[in-house]
Amino acid sequence: MEQDAFSRRVFIMSFLLSLLVILIHAVNLADSNVILETTVREAIQLSGRADPGMWIENLFSNTLGQMAVPGFFMISGYLFFRTLHNFREIGDKWRRRFWSLLVPFGAWNVILYCMYGVMGKAAFTLQNLSSAAVHYTYNPTFWYLYQLILLTVLAPVFYLLLRRLPTAVFVMLGVLILIYTMWDLPEINEDAIFYYFIGAFGARFCRDIVECNSSGRKTCTGNVAIIATMALTIGVCMWLGVQGTITGNIGLWVLSRVLERSAMVLLLWFLLCMFHLPQVRDFMKNGFFLYGVHYPLIKMVNLILSLCRIDLTEHAVLALMVYFAIPVLSVAVTCFLKTILGRYLPMVWRILSGGR
Repeated sequence: MEQDAFSRRVFIMSFLLSLLVILIHAVNLADSNVILETTVREAIQLSGRADPGMWIENLFSNTLGQMAVPGFFMISGYLFFRTLHNFREIGDKWRRRFWSLLVPFGAWNVILYCMYGVMGKAAFTLQNLSSAAVHYTYNPTFWYLYQLILLTVLAPVFYLLLRRLPTAVFVMLGVLILIYTMWDLPEINEDAIFYYFIGAFGARFCRDIVECNSSGRKTCTGNVAIIATMALTIGVCMWLGVQGTITGNIGLWVLSRVLERSAMVLLLWFLLCMFHLPQVRDFMKNGFFLYGVHYPLIKMVNLILSLCRIDLTEHAVLALMVYFAIPVLSVAVTCFLKTILGRYLPMVWRILSGGR
Protein backbone atom coordinates (compact mmCIF):
# COMPACT_ATOMS: atom_id res chain seq x y z
CA MET A 1 0.00 0.00 0.00
CA GLU A 2 1.30 3.46 -0.89
CA GLN A 3 2.54 5.32 2.15
CA ASP A 4 1.58 8.96 2.56
CA ALA A 5 4.33 11.56 2.66
CA PHE A 6 3.95 12.20 6.40
CA SER A 7 4.36 8.51 7.30
CA ARG A 8 7.45 8.25 5.11
CA ARG A 9 9.01 11.27 6.81
CA VAL A 10 8.26 9.88 10.29
CA PHE A 11 9.78 6.48 9.49
CA ILE A 12 12.87 7.90 7.78
CA MET A 13 13.38 10.56 10.44
CA SER A 14 13.05 7.95 13.20
CA PHE A 15 15.47 5.63 11.42
CA LEU A 16 18.09 8.39 11.06
CA LEU A 17 17.71 9.28 14.73
CA SER A 18 18.09 5.61 15.66
CA LEU A 19 21.40 5.45 13.79
CA LEU A 20 22.59 8.52 15.68
CA VAL A 21 21.63 6.91 19.02
CA ILE A 22 23.69 3.86 18.11
CA LEU A 23 26.67 6.06 17.19
CA ILE A 24 26.43 7.81 20.58
CA HIS A 25 26.97 4.47 22.33
CA ALA A 26 29.45 3.11 19.75
CA VAL A 27 32.19 5.58 20.74
CA ASN A 28 35.46 3.65 21.04
CA LEU A 29 38.22 6.29 21.13
CA ALA A 30 37.16 7.30 24.64
CA ASP A 31 35.36 5.60 27.51
CA SER A 32 32.14 7.53 26.76
CA ASN A 33 30.81 10.24 24.48
CA VAL A 34 31.02 12.73 27.38
CA ILE A 35 34.74 12.04 27.87
CA LEU A 36 35.21 12.19 24.11
CA GLU A 37 33.58 15.63 23.91
CA THR A 38 35.71 16.95 26.79
CA THR A 39 38.91 15.57 25.24
CA VAL A 40 38.20 17.10 21.84
CA ARG A 41 37.23 20.47 23.32
CA GLU A 42 40.37 20.64 25.47
CA ALA A 43 42.59 19.62 22.55
CA ILE A 44 41.14 22.38 20.37
CA GLN A 45 41.56 24.93 23.15
CA LEU A 46 45.22 23.96 23.71
CA SER A 47 46.47 23.37 20.18
CA GLY A 48 43.72 24.51 17.83
CA ARG A 49 43.12 20.98 16.53
CA ALA A 50 42.00 17.56 17.71
CA ASP A 51 42.81 14.02 16.72
CA PRO A 52 40.96 13.43 13.39
CA GLY A 53 39.42 10.15 14.55
CA MET A 54 38.19 11.68 17.79
CA TRP A 55 36.89 14.72 15.91
CA ILE A 56 34.86 12.52 13.54
CA GLU A 57 33.38 10.43 16.35
CA ASN A 58 32.61 13.60 18.30
CA LEU A 59 30.87 15.10 15.27
CA PHE A 60 28.45 12.18 14.96
CA SER A 61 28.09 11.22 18.63
CA ASN A 62 27.84 14.68 20.17
CA THR A 63 27.35 17.47 17.63
CA LEU A 64 24.77 15.58 15.54
CA GLY A 65 23.94 12.70 17.84
CA GLN A 66 22.62 14.81 20.68
CA MET A 67 19.51 15.69 18.70
CA ALA A 68 18.48 12.02 18.51
CA VAL A 69 16.65 11.58 21.82
CA PRO A 70 15.08 15.08 21.71
CA GLY A 71 13.85 14.15 18.25
CA PHE A 72 12.22 10.99 19.56
CA PHE A 73 10.51 12.93 22.34
CA MET A 74 9.20 15.49 19.84
CA ILE A 75 7.93 12.83 17.44
CA SER A 76 6.27 10.91 20.28
CA GLY A 77 4.54 14.03 21.56
CA TYR A 78 3.36 14.91 18.07
CA LEU A 79 2.01 11.43 17.28
CA PHE A 80 0.20 11.11 20.62
CA PHE A 81 -1.68 14.39 20.24
CA ARG A 82 -2.03 14.36 16.45
CA THR A 83 -5.20 12.27 16.51
CA LEU A 84 -6.37 13.13 20.03
CA HIS A 85 -9.75 14.85 19.63
CA ASN A 86 -11.14 14.73 23.15
CA PHE A 87 -10.25 13.82 26.72
CA ARG A 88 -11.93 10.39 26.58
CA GLU A 89 -9.59 9.19 23.83
CA ILE A 90 -6.60 9.38 26.18
CA GLY A 91 -7.66 6.09 27.79
CA ASP A 92 -7.59 4.31 24.44
CA LYS A 93 -4.13 5.70 23.68
CA TRP A 94 -2.95 4.61 27.13
CA ARG A 95 -4.10 1.05 26.42
CA ARG A 96 -2.12 0.97 23.18
CA ARG A 97 0.96 2.50 24.83
CA PHE A 98 0.76 -0.14 27.56
CA TRP A 99 1.57 -2.80 24.95
CA SER A 100 3.85 -0.70 22.77
CA LEU A 101 5.85 0.96 25.58
CA LEU A 102 5.44 -0.49 29.06
CA VAL A 103 5.51 -4.21 28.23
CA PRO A 104 8.61 -4.14 25.97
CA PHE A 105 10.32 -1.73 28.41
CA GLY A 106 10.03 -4.29 31.19
CA ALA A 107 10.84 -7.24 28.92
CA TRP A 108 14.09 -5.78 27.60
CA ASN A 109 15.15 -4.72 31.10
CA VAL A 110 14.62 -8.24 32.44
CA ILE A 111 16.51 -9.76 29.49
CA LEU A 112 19.53 -7.53 30.12
CA TYR A 113 19.37 -8.34 33.83
CA CYS A 114 19.39 -12.07 33.07
CA MET A 115 22.37 -11.61 30.75
CA TYR A 116 24.32 -9.86 33.49
CA GLY A 117 23.26 -12.59 35.92
CA VAL A 118 24.48 -15.38 33.64
CA MET A 119 27.81 -13.58 33.26
CA GLY A 120 28.11 -13.39 37.04
CA LYS A 121 27.81 -9.60 37.14
CA ALA A 122 24.45 -9.52 38.94
CA ALA A 123 22.91 -11.63 41.70
CA PHE A 124 19.55 -13.28 41.01
CA THR A 125 17.25 -11.80 43.66
CA LEU A 126 13.69 -10.49 43.59
CA GLN A 127 14.95 -7.04 44.63
CA ASN A 128 17.44 -6.92 41.76
CA LEU A 129 14.81 -8.21 39.34
CA SER A 130 12.34 -5.52 40.43
CA SER A 131 14.98 -2.81 40.19
CA ALA A 132 16.03 -4.00 36.75
CA ALA A 133 12.47 -4.15 35.40
CA VAL A 134 11.33 -0.77 36.73
CA HIS A 135 14.51 1.30 37.02
CA TYR A 136 16.43 -0.11 34.00
CA THR A 137 19.41 -0.80 36.32
CA TYR A 138 21.21 -3.01 33.79
CA ASN A 139 19.94 -1.29 30.66
CA PRO A 140 21.00 2.37 30.95
CA THR A 141 19.96 3.38 27.44
CA PHE A 142 16.32 2.80 28.41
CA TRP A 143 16.28 5.97 30.52
CA TYR A 144 14.62 7.55 27.48
CA LEU A 145 11.74 5.06 27.51
CA TYR A 146 11.31 5.54 31.25
CA GLN A 147 10.93 9.28 30.66
CA LEU A 148 8.56 8.68 27.75
CA ILE A 149 6.35 6.47 29.93
CA LEU A 150 6.15 9.22 32.55
CA LEU A 151 5.29 11.78 29.86
CA THR A 152 2.57 9.49 28.52
CA VAL A 153 1.08 9.21 32.00
CA LEU A 154 0.96 13.01 32.14
CA ALA A 155 -1.00 13.21 28.88
CA PRO A 156 -4.22 14.50 30.56
CA VAL A 157 -2.26 17.41 32.05
CA PHE A 158 -0.74 18.25 28.69
CA TYR A 159 -4.14 18.00 27.03
CA LEU A 160 -5.58 20.60 29.38
CA LEU A 161 -2.57 22.89 28.96
CA LEU A 162 -2.85 22.68 25.17
CA ARG A 163 -6.49 23.72 24.94
CA ARG A 164 -5.61 27.39 24.37
CA LEU A 165 -2.66 28.83 22.47
CA PRO A 166 -1.70 31.51 25.04
CA THR A 167 -1.68 28.94 27.84
CA ALA A 168 0.47 26.54 25.80
CA VAL A 169 3.00 29.28 24.98
CA PHE A 170 3.11 30.35 28.62
CA VAL A 171 3.77 26.72 29.67
CA MET A 172 6.66 26.36 27.20
CA LEU A 173 8.23 29.56 28.49
CA GLY A 174 7.73 28.32 32.04
CA VAL A 175 9.53 25.04 31.30
CA LEU A 176 12.41 26.99 29.74
CA ILE A 177 12.66 29.02 32.95
CA LEU A 178 12.82 25.78 34.94
CA ILE A 179 15.62 24.59 32.68
CA TYR A 180 17.54 27.86 33.00
CA THR A 181 17.22 27.93 36.79
CA MET A 182 18.10 24.20 36.86
CA TRP A 183 15.04 23.41 38.96
CA ASP A 184 14.87 19.64 39.45
CA LEU A 185 11.48 17.99 39.23
CA PRO A 186 11.02 14.56 40.84
CA GLU A 187 11.66 11.64 38.45
CA ILE A 188 11.02 13.48 35.19
CA ASN A 189 13.54 15.55 33.23
CA GLU A 190 12.60 19.16 32.51
CA ASP A 191 14.16 19.08 29.03
CA ALA A 192 12.18 15.92 28.20
CA ILE A 193 8.98 17.80 29.09
CA PHE A 194 10.01 20.64 26.79
CA TYR A 195 10.80 18.39 23.81
CA TYR A 196 7.61 16.36 24.23
CA PHE A 197 5.51 19.49 24.67
CA ILE A 198 6.97 21.02 21.49
CA GLY A 199 5.77 17.97 19.57
CA ALA A 200 2.34 18.12 21.19
CA PHE A 201 2.18 21.87 20.52
CA GLY A 202 2.94 21.27 16.84
CA ALA A 203 0.16 18.67 16.58
CA ARG A 204 -2.35 20.98 18.28
CA PHE A 205 -1.61 24.33 16.62
CA CYS A 206 0.76 23.87 13.64
CA ARG A 207 -0.27 20.63 11.97
CA ASP A 208 -0.51 21.97 8.41
CA ILE A 209 2.93 23.56 8.70
CA VAL A 210 4.57 20.50 10.27
CA GLU A 211 3.07 18.07 7.77
CA CYS A 212 3.56 20.39 4.78
CA ASN A 213 -0.01 19.74 3.72
CA SER A 214 -0.12 22.45 1.06
CA SER A 215 1.95 22.31 -2.09
CA GLY A 216 3.66 24.59 -4.56
CA ARG A 217 6.11 27.47 -4.41
CA LYS A 218 4.55 28.98 -1.29
CA THR A 219 5.20 25.84 0.77
CA CYS A 220 8.74 25.52 -0.57
CA THR A 221 9.45 29.14 0.35
CA GLY A 222 7.98 28.59 3.80
CA ASN A 223 10.16 25.52 4.38
CA VAL A 224 13.26 27.40 3.28
CA ALA A 225 12.40 30.21 5.68
CA ILE A 226 11.94 27.75 8.55
CA ILE A 227 15.21 25.97 7.72
CA ALA A 228 17.08 29.29 7.62
CA THR A 229 15.50 30.33 10.92
CA MET A 230 16.48 27.05 12.56
CA ALA A 231 20.04 27.33 11.22
CA LEU A 232 20.28 30.86 12.64
CA THR A 233 18.85 29.63 15.94
CA ILE A 234 21.47 26.89 16.12
CA GLY A 235 24.23 29.45 15.53
CA VAL A 236 22.89 31.79 18.22
CA CYS A 237 22.50 28.91 20.68
CA MET A 238 26.07 27.76 20.06
CA TRP A 239 27.29 31.30 20.79
CA LEU A 240 25.18 31.47 23.95
CA GLY A 241 26.59 28.13 25.02
CA VAL A 242 30.14 29.47 24.67
CA GLN A 243 29.20 32.56 26.67
CA GLY A 244 27.67 30.37 29.36
CA THR A 245 30.89 28.35 29.56
CA ILE A 246 33.12 31.43 29.71
CA THR A 247 31.06 33.17 32.38
CA GLY A 248 30.34 30.02 34.37
CA ASN A 249 26.58 30.44 33.81
CA ILE A 250 25.63 26.76 33.75
CA GLY A 251 21.93 27.55 33.40
CA LEU A 252 22.55 29.51 30.20
CA TRP A 253 24.73 26.71 28.84
CA VAL A 254 22.05 24.07 29.53
CA LEU A 255 19.27 26.23 28.08
CA SER A 256 21.29 26.91 24.93
CA ARG A 257 21.89 23.18 24.44
CA VAL A 258 18.18 22.39 24.80
CA LEU A 259 17.15 25.04 22.28
CA GLU A 260 19.98 24.08 19.93
CA ARG A 261 18.92 20.44 19.89
CA SER A 262 15.28 21.36 19.34
CA ALA A 263 16.25 23.56 16.39
CA MET A 264 18.41 20.77 14.91
CA VAL A 265 15.46 18.37 15.00
CA LEU A 266 13.17 20.89 13.30
CA LEU A 267 15.83 21.69 10.70
CA LEU A 268 16.20 18.00 9.80
CA TRP A 269 12.42 17.53 9.63
CA PHE A 270 11.86 20.44 7.28
CA LEU A 271 14.83 19.39 5.17
CA LEU A 272 13.05 16.07 4.66
CA CYS A 273 9.93 18.03 3.73
CA MET A 274 11.85 19.54 0.82
CA PHE A 275 12.28 16.19 -0.93
CA HIS A 276 10.06 13.48 -2.35
CA LEU A 277 11.11 10.59 -0.14
CA PRO A 278 11.15 6.98 -1.36
CA GLN A 279 8.99 4.23 0.05
CA VAL A 280 10.18 3.09 3.47
CA ARG A 281 12.05 -0.20 3.44
CA ASP A 282 11.24 -2.90 5.97
CA PHE A 283 14.56 -2.57 7.81
CA MET A 284 13.64 1.03 8.68
CA LYS A 285 10.49 0.01 10.55
CA ASN A 286 12.05 -1.88 13.46
CA GLY A 287 12.93 1.14 15.57
CA PHE A 288 12.01 -0.18 19.02
CA PHE A 289 13.75 -3.54 18.58
CA LEU A 290 16.80 -1.79 17.07
CA TYR A 291 16.92 0.51 20.08
CA GLY A 292 16.75 -2.48 22.41
CA VAL A 293 19.29 -4.69 20.66
CA HIS A 294 22.04 -2.19 19.86
CA TYR A 295 23.35 -1.75 23.41
CA PRO A 296 23.97 -5.44 24.23
CA LEU A 297 25.39 -5.85 20.72
CA ILE A 298 27.91 -3.05 21.33
CA LYS A 299 28.84 -4.67 24.64
CA MET A 300 29.37 -7.97 22.83
CA VAL A 301 31.59 -6.38 20.16
CA ASN A 302 33.66 -4.66 22.85
CA LEU A 303 34.01 -7.96 24.70
CA ILE A 304 35.25 -9.73 21.56
CA LEU A 305 37.78 -6.97 20.89
CA SER A 306 38.94 -7.19 24.49
CA LEU A 307 39.36 -10.98 24.30
CA CYS A 308 41.35 -10.50 21.09
CA ARG A 309 43.45 -7.90 22.94
CA ILE A 310 42.71 -5.22 20.36
CA ASP A 311 42.99 -1.70 21.76
CA LEU A 312 41.10 0.54 19.33
CA THR A 313 42.59 3.70 20.89
CA GLU A 314 45.89 2.67 19.31
CA HIS A 315 44.39 2.02 15.86
CA ALA A 316 42.38 5.07 14.84
CA VAL A 317 41.47 3.82 11.34
CA LEU A 318 40.25 0.47 12.68
CA ALA A 319 38.38 2.28 15.45
CA LEU A 320 36.47 4.37 12.91
CA MET A 321 35.72 1.29 10.80
CA VAL A 322 34.24 -0.46 13.85
CA TYR A 323 32.45 2.74 14.87
CA PHE A 324 30.58 3.07 11.57
CA ALA A 325 30.09 -0.70 11.24
CA ILE A 326 28.15 -0.91 14.52
CA PRO A 327 24.95 0.74 13.14
CA VAL A 328 25.07 -1.48 10.04
CA LEU A 329 25.60 -4.56 12.20
CA SER A 330 22.78 -3.52 14.53
CA VAL A 331 20.34 -3.15 11.63
CA ALA A 332 21.45 -6.49 10.13
CA VAL A 333 21.08 -8.35 13.45
CA THR A 334 17.67 -6.74 13.98
CA CYS A 335 16.45 -7.92 10.57
CA PHE A 336 17.84 -11.42 11.17
CA LEU A 337 16.20 -11.72 14.60
CA LYS A 338 12.94 -10.35 13.22
CA THR A 339 12.92 -13.10 10.61
CA ILE A 340 13.68 -15.84 13.15
CA LEU A 341 11.41 -14.62 15.93
CA GLY A 342 8.62 -13.61 13.56
CA ARG A 343 8.57 -17.11 12.09
CA TYR A 344 9.10 -19.29 15.15
CA LEU A 345 8.30 -17.10 18.17
CA PRO A 346 5.86 -14.44 16.94
CA MET A 347 4.61 -13.60 20.44
CA VAL A 348 8.17 -12.91 21.62
CA TRP A 349 8.73 -10.65 18.63
CA ARG A 350 5.52 -8.73 19.31
CA ILE A 351 6.52 -8.19 22.94
CA LEU A 352 10.11 -7.11 22.23
CA SER A 353 9.14 -4.88 19.30
CA GLY A 354 6.19 -3.28 21.04
CA GLY A 355 3.83 -4.77 18.46
CA ARG A 356 5.46 -2.77 15.67
